[in-house]
Amino acid sequence: PDLSSTTTVNVSVIDENDNVPLFASSYSETIAENTRASWELQVNATDEDSTSNGELTFSIAAGNTGGDFVINSTSGLVTIRNALDYERTAYYNMTLLVRDNGRLDSSGK
Repeated sequence: PDLSSTTTVNVSVIDENDNVPLFASSYSETIAENTRASWELQVNATDEDSTSNGELTFSIAAGNTGGDFVINSTSGLVTIRNALDYERTAYYNMTLLVRDNGRLDSSGK
């Protein structure tokens, strides 16, 4: 008689960093001169990857004249660091960057 044996094989598929993080929308704000601590803007982004591949880090990549704004790198909350002065800077056109923490870096602007 033939002899045989069976076994179970468990396969776990590891998520590859194959999705780019995307901001939920673009943002436009009007802020009064001398506004400081009371203003904040929550920016949101998503990444379809899981584990650290989908964990996001936010930053201001360009346009932060005088360092007047700051963004929380984890939450994406933008706040004012310095009181805004119309005569110094009347308009800001900032580029925000969101980057995932995967091994193969993906980023979105």
